[in-house]
Amino acid sequence: MDTKKVLLEELILNHGDEAARIVEQLSMDQMVSLFDNLQVKLSVILLQEMDIYLAYRCLEEMDEEKAANILDQMPLRTSALLIRRMIEEKKERLLKKLETKTATSLEQMLYHLTGTAGAEMDPQVPVIIEDLHAKEVIENVKNSRQQSYEYIYIINQDRKLTGIVKLEDLVIADPKEKIISLVRKDIPRLYSEVEIGKIADHPGWEEYNALPVVDREDIFLGALFYSVVKKSGKDKIRGIPRHAIMASNALGELYRIGLSGLIYSTFSDTGTRSSKTSGEKE
Repeated sequence: MDTKKVLLEELILNHGDEAARIVEQLSMDQMVSLFDNLQVKLSVILLQEMDIYLAYRCLEEMDEEKAANILDQMPLRTSALLIRRMIEEKKERLLKKLETKTATSLEQMLYHLTGTAGAEMDPQVPVIIEDLHAKEVIENVKNSRQQSYEYIYIINQDRKLTGIVKLEDLVIADPKEKIISLVRKDIPRLYSEVEIGKIADHPGWEEYNALPVVDREDIFLGALFYSVVKKSGKDKIRGIPRHAIMASNALGELYRIGLSGLIYSTFSDTGTRSSKTSGEKE
């Protein structure tokens, strides 16, 4: 097993912020070369920690299949932040290469202006038609990847929001009970075009950690989480000053030098895109 690769993986997994600060000092060709040789899961960690401009530029420059795989593995909101800033031609090509569910959700988020509830919502929360029984809903939840959500959003046949059902209420319900009888219909809802800054003090957050997002015809679009509202504008991906790289353990400066050397050493083995290009021209 390649010792350098093992160390590099440990560095990114355990010190992603410090690794990102070092990567930001590389040239664009060097950054892309590094990502070309990284596993997708490690690329996701690094890109989420990097300056947003450098992150999306790396995705624009790297192999499109690799870029699409990375975007598929990222949180939807992060993918939207990055792909929204790309040139239109690249954006369109990448969206076509993404998994259908991811592409559909991203297109829905990208349709809305930056900083609005529609742009920041999660379109992939669990949604159930109102005419199902509790037992059917429980089976749907068990078979989905969305079991970590606290609420299930209930819609009618026209996709208009009926309300929500809390998972805790669903668990104790009679399996034969219609889900509509468990619905909380009075939950506040947010219009998709509302700016995030205007809903930070919404009274609905006092009772719910996520509020449904709808259009003006009450069609359900997704859910906006309070955690997203709180940290909106403060994400690392939105831009980090290039402060000096500070080590977090007792090795101090020697530790930093070691991290830098580990990342830079990858180029001595694989070469950079720029060196390959110049070689081809010769």
